[in-house]
Amino acid sequence: MITNNFARLCVIANCQAWPLAQILATLSQSQVRFISLTDVVTPGSFSHTSAMRMLDEAHLRDELVFSFNAGSPFAPLDTLSLREVFGERLKTFTSVRFDGVHPDMTYFGRFKNRWLGTMGEYHSKLIIYSFLNGKSETECERLFNADVYSRIGYFDMWERSADILLARDEQCDIQFAKSFLELAKSENSLFTMNHPTAVTFFELASSLLQAVGIERQLAGRHLFANPLFSSYIWPIYPEIAEYHSLPYKTGMAFHKPQSSVEDTFFPRSMSLREYIQAEYALYRSYDFELLQQGAEEIGCWNRIRGALN
Repeated sequence: MITNNFARLCVIANCQAWPLAQILATLSQSQVRFISLTDVVTPGSFSHTSAMRMLDEAHLRDELVFSFNAGSPFAPLDTLSLREVFGERLKTFTSVRFDGVHPDMTYFGRFKNRWLGTMGEYHSKLIIYSFLNGKSETECERLFNADVYSRIGYFDMWERSADILLARDEQCDIQFAKSFLELAKSENSLFTMNHPTAVTFFELASSLLQAVGIERQLAGRHLFANPLFSSYIWPIYPEIAEYHSLPYKTGMAFHKPQSSVEDTFFPRSMSLREYIQAEYALYRSYDFELLQQGAEEIGCWNRIRGALN
């Protein structure tokens, strides 16, 4: 527990590390650094060397370290290693990953060897299924409806994903899952399955500060400029929002980030039809058999094939 409102903090997480560290610094009088878990997956790289330097500095100077529970692939940022280094200074918290509002989203391929699509590492299960089963782009588009979502379990994903999140939360020093699930029912809390919106980061940061006894200095959840807003934004399909009685809507538009600072215009959002067309064009350039192999590892893949074949 911190005895005053000034502290040196470190956040160790995935793509959520930067915005979380930023809002922690904004909401308190603390100095906050962050280290990304992905920076250590390639030993010898510049990012790996930089991460190791910051980890050494955090060990020497920082009073608290907030981190996800991470496994051995992220060593030496895995939780067991961090616990040995930081002891009671390490406070683990929940990784906000929730598929309930984006049940069609998926990674495609194994960690460190994922297929890239129009939306980066994010893909649509239904588009992958349609392409691999020889359906036309028009036939693929027709699959995006409530009847199909019901048959392949998309409406059930909220409860299943909530159970996973809550179970993961139980293993953490600081719990946030219940607060997040309540928030998700009332406000748009995610840009993608693992990119929180500003309101989510505000609530998460507030929970972390409260847990360690640091007073929050700034009120107003919408005052925070979330850098993930400039990244990928996946729509909440209208039928999903209606089924769960969500009071917020996003429209059926897929947004990807600016590819270069030299671009004259920011990329416009894609309609569902445009997104399908772009994905099909990209998948045609890949090895079909390798795509088939990668699809076998997608969550609920067998249920999708069983319901739609």
